[in-house]
Amino acid sequence: MTKTAQSILATVSYSDIFEYPLTREELWKYYIGNAASYQSFTQELSRLLAQKKLLKQDNYYVLPARKYLTQERNERRIAAQLKLPVARKVARLLGVIPSVWCVGISGALAMHNTPEDDDIDLFIITAPSTLWFTRLLITVTLDLLKWRRRPDDVIVKDKVCLNMFVSADRLELPRRQQDLYGAHELAQLVPLVNKKNTYEQLLARNKWVHKFLPHFKSFRLQQDYLRSSMSLFVWVEAVCYRWQLWYMRLRRTRELVHRQLLQLHPVDARLWVRDEYKLRLSRLKIKSSVAF
Repeated sequence: MTKTAQSILATVSYSDIFEYPLTREELWKYYIGNAASYQSFTQELSRLLAQKKLLKQDNYYVLPARKYLTQERNERRIAAQLKLPVARKVARLLGVIPSVWCVGISGALAMHNTPEDDDIDLFIITAPSTLWFTRLLITVTLDLLKWRRRPDDVIVKDKVCLNMFVSADRLELPRRQQDLYGAHELAQLVPLVNKKNTYEQLLARNKWVHKFLPHFKSFRLQQDYLRSSMSLFVWVEAVCYRWQLWYMRLRRTRELVHRQLLQLHPVDARLWVRDEYKLRLSRLKIKSSVAF
């Protein structure tokens, strides 16, 4: 089997972890491994279909015996379409805050792959030196409106989960998160608010993504806004940082907490995703050209 064919199967296998069949365009966009020409990609894709190592159902490509996932994807797509107006409304509100430079949809909703009763994950980039001050403003605002998902919530449908904050002067993800899972998280991000070309700068500062997803678009860093610090708020930011750390102290588990980066995932999904990915590759007797 050619390397291109193995990469196609690896890509479908990764998506299969999330029960998400891919269209041809998505399979090309999220292609895992070394870059291939579109001609060789389409040739190998056709060959895999002929060999019945892949199935095509309703314009989606799936592993054998998984064609039922196409119906599930269509159902989740409909549920996602109902959530998107809620996400846009929240993003417009948060965008009014001057220190909010970017608001993006992340997680399952970004891929239109969300159950009806799921929440809405947001990825937020703040102006330099304002992360904790901005988080406080956002949290208070959404709590007053009863839109924020809280840790003890049982019903979370359409609640907003503020799962990641990044400061504009720390756009490159930590090295330990520069893996296939992290690459997908960035590639799937859907920006709803984008001031100062912050989304483009995020991708430009994380070019390592192309090591895993070589066909994903890239941006050149045309202008550097990272020196645009709201220095007037430096002392306010320090107070907000210390107070929120104190408030969070009894609930802290495995969250990633820094002055310029806050990732509120008590359970690191990349661990079980990595294991499931390796299991699928083993079943198909293929080896991905990139390490997880």
